[in-house]
Amino acid sequence: MRESQEYGTEVRARKNPSVNKAKKFESSISNGRKIFRLFLWLNEIAELNDLIKLQKFGVPMRILKIISTSCSFIYYLTDNIVYLANLDLCSPFVPFIGHQKLKWKQIKNIFSLTKTILEIIIAIYAIKLKNKESDDLMQ
Repeated sequence: MRESQEYGTEVRARKNPSVNKAKKFESSISNGRKIFRLFLWLNEIAELNDLIKLQKFGVPMRILKIISTSCSFIYYLTDNIVYLANLDLCSPFVPFIGHQKLKWKQIKNIFSLTKTILEIIIAIYAIKLKNKESDDLMQ
């Protein structure tokens, strides 16, 4: 609607009540979703503990899963920091980095990407193991 000839001026000036209500509604839903994710990093600690204690996977798979879960832990933790920074409760920049301005959101995105790549590698490795197991059973 922002580019609309009829309503564009009103929307850009934030004077269109229906658009303002829709944006407020969207923001409320977004905040609600973030609240549900607030303490998910605690689940990752429990999963890390299980992966370290239980020996149900082979060593390469356990290592991949531990690294992936660690990335997930850092992702959820930094996601909480980004949320707090958006509420102006803390700085959006990582302290003690020096002259470089590194944002928490950048760290969150890096760990999200890393976890996704690791999960793809884990899936491919699991398929490889299943195929090997299947071939062994066929012989």
